[in-house]
Amino acid sequence: MSNTNASGRGSRVLLLGGTSEIGLAILSALDLAAATEVILAGRDPQRLEAAGKALNRPVTVARYDAMDTGSHQAFADQVCAAGVPDLVIAATGILIPQERPSGTCAAPPP
Repeated sequence: MSNTNASGRGSRVLLLGGTSEIGLAILSALDLAAATEVILAGRDPQRLEAAGKALNRPVTVARYDAMDTGSHQAFADQVCAAGVPDLVIAATGILIPQERPSGTCAAPPP
């Protein structure tokens, strides 16, 4: 990714679900330039800061709750006040407890 975008400002990358293992792996795989601003957005600022340290780069932390749809416009306004991100990675989700199947799985017939 280039250090600057068409507007001449540094590139910005936003990770929704900023503590997501897959989202952080995507960020790592992108091999972003040092000047790229990385914004980690999620519910827990301390976990977001820790995720930034694990990336070995400075990050901006933003409060974001995918379930609180009433706050999404204010979040977008806040993030975009410094310019629209050049890349948004959506890695949010909800883990729902699932029943364990009883018995064992049988091999399918030949």
